Amino acid sequence: MVKEVKDKGSSLRMHIIYTGPPETKYEDTIDLYASIMKRVVQHL
Repeated sequence: MVKEVKDKGSSLRMHIIYTGPPETKYEDTIDLYASIMKRVVQHL
């Protein structure tokens, strides 16, 4: 994703902040990232 944004010359910046329970941090972060990427890729 970052490579595609840079290749298009976009000044887009992304920050994902996880505030959920530590026990599910990695699974939740992957699910969140995948969900965001599904939406963002449509605009590239």
